Amino acid sequence: MYHNEQQLVAWIMEQMGEKLKGDKTMQIKELMLQAVKRGELIEFLCGKEEYKIELSQYVPGVLPTDTGKVLTDAIYVEYEEDTTIKEKFQNALLNMVNGTAEELYIAVAYIMDVLFDEKHKIATFQIDIAELVLELKKALKEKKEELMNEIIFTDGVVKKEAWKDIVRWDNVCKIKYGIEFIPRE
Repeated sequence: MYHNEQQLVAWIMEQMGEKLKGDKTMQIKELMLQAVKRGELIEFLCGKEEYKIELSQYVPGVLPTDTGKVLTDAIYVEYEEDTTIKEKFQNALLNMVNGTAEELYIAVAYIMDVLFDEKHKIATFQIDIAELVLELKKALKEKKEELMNEIIFTDGVVKKEAWKDIVRWDNVCKIKYGIEFIPRE
C-alpha cells in the first residue's frame, strides 16, 4: 500500500488536513467552551491570541476575528445544547461595550451580525437589544473621540476612522431594524 514511510506520513497529513477542514465548526465551538471554562469569553469574542478565528477572504472590513463564524459555529450551536450561553454572550457583549474602544467596536460588529441573523432566522435565540442599546449610547458618547481616530486590535491590525463604520451601522440599524444607538445631541 505505502512504499515507504514518507508516503505514509504524507497520507496521514492529508487525512488530518481533511479532518480539520470538516471539523472547523466543532473546533470553533470547542475553543469557545474552553474560553468559557477559563473565564475568557471576552477574549474569545475579541479574537485575542489563541482565540483568533481567521476572517474569510469574503468578509469585508477590518476585524481581529470572524464574528460571523463565531456566532454560527459556536454561540448558536452551543445554545441548542446549553441555553445559558445566551446570557453569557449577552453579558460579555455588555462588558465589551463598556470596555476599551477596540472591544466596543467589536461588540457593535457582533450586534450587527446578531440583528441580521435574527431577522433572517439564522440565530437560535434573540438578544436583549434594548439593554445593549442603552449601554451602547453611553459608551459611544464616551468613546467617540477614540473611535474617530485609529484603533489598534491586539493582533496589530489597525482600523482607521472606526467611527465612520459606527455611523454607517447606526444608519443601517435605523432603516432595517428601527434601532438607533448613536446618541443624538
